[in-house]
Amino acid sequence: MGGQVVCDADGKLNAESVLLEGSPNDGGQQVRLDLSSLSNYSLFPGQIISVEGLNNVGTKLVAQQSWSDSSPTDPPSPVDLPGSFSS
Repeated sequence: MGGQVVCDADGKLNAESVLLEGSPNDGGQQVRLDLSSLSNYSLFPGQIISVEGLNNVGTKLVAQQSWSDSSPTDPPSPVDLPGSFSS
C-alpha cells in the first residue's frame, strides 16, 4: 500500500499520530499506521511511502516494512565519458 504520510491532529508527528493517506484519485482515504513492528523509521508529513503490513481489523495498518524514495541508497558509480575532463 502506498500513500502520503499525514498527522492525525494539529501538532508534531509522532508514532501515535501517523496516518497513511491514499491518492485523491483513489478517494484519499486514510488509515492509521502502527509502526511498533518496525525496527527503525524516519517519517515526515507529506512524505510518500510504501508500506507492507497487516490490516486485520480495518482500523489500522500494522507496518512490517516500509520504503520511501528518500531512503538512503548507494551512490552511483562514476561514469567515464569520452572527452570529459579528468583530474
